[in-house]
Amino acid sequence: MTMTTKILVTCECGHNGYIILRENDTPYSSDFWEYYKLENLNGDSYQTKSSTGWSEILHQMKPSCPKCGSQLNESNLKSRF
Repeated sequence: MTMTTKILVTCECGHNGYIILRENDTPYSSDFWEYYKLENLNGDSYQTKSSTGWSEILHQMKPSCPKCGSQLNESNLKSRF
């Protein structure tokens, strides 16, 4: 089964976007994976088969604001799971 979570990201200029996380949440599954993509933000998607912290996720995705061009980081995450 796949679980989807939206994480609100707010830029200093006030623009809002989301990081969409899809993950395998099947109990006792040996096939762990997480897939991250951006909504209403610039940057890349990211997929991993290991548990990864936000600093690595954001480093790989390079999220930025489409309105002002600012690079976004952990301080811009407003709701976390």
